[in-house]
Amino acid sequence: PHLISETSSPQHELSSTVFTIIYFADFNYEPNRGTLDNILKNIKPLLDGLPDFPYLIKICGAGLPDSFVDLHIRATDNIEYLGFVEDISLTLNHVNVLLNPVLKGGGTQTKTIQALAAGITVVSSKTGAQGIQHDVCGEKLIQIEDADWQGYADCILSLSQTKNTVSMTPPAFYDTYHWKNVTLRIKSSIQALDNL
Repeated sequence: PHLISETSSPQHELSSTVFTIIYFADFNYEPNRGTLDNILKNIKPLLDGLPDFPYLIKICGAGLPDSFVDLHIRATDNIEYLGFVEDISLTLNHVNVLLNPVLKGGGTQTKTIQALAAGITVVSSKTGAQGIQHDVCGEKLIQIEDADWQGYADCILSLSQTKNTVSMTPPAFYDTYHWKNVTLRIKSSIQALDNL
């Protein structure tokens, strides 16, 4: 299981005029590069087509070649590449939504757990939400059908209009994913095995 170590309320400092979206990953891993391509080629053009929708996509993570960044990110409006970020929690304090349109890869998406722990709403593909207990996330984890690019754009626009992207993550999420609680469940399972 993926673990979190803090349950305190985040201190968000959001722009009142620009809806800020983040995607962060290690881009040395091919599925993460594929997810970035999904954002740049399939979702961003739809967001660009929305009238009067000021937005910014922040991309964080190591492993993108300079030539790719120059051609596909720096030369593009409404997108900012921050490179490797030492403490992603500080960057999360300035975003409305984590976008995770991953279509392949294995395991639980740690970025989703980190964002939810920071009180950030996550808009994810169903593939990207695998391995996460949805029932403990409340409305903070929104699942979109894989490759439903218009669904992502519609969801982001709707979230920007409700202004409710930074709300408390349900206590049940922390009960499930806080490292102390996970450790206690593991200890209890081991004790149960010893009693067999």
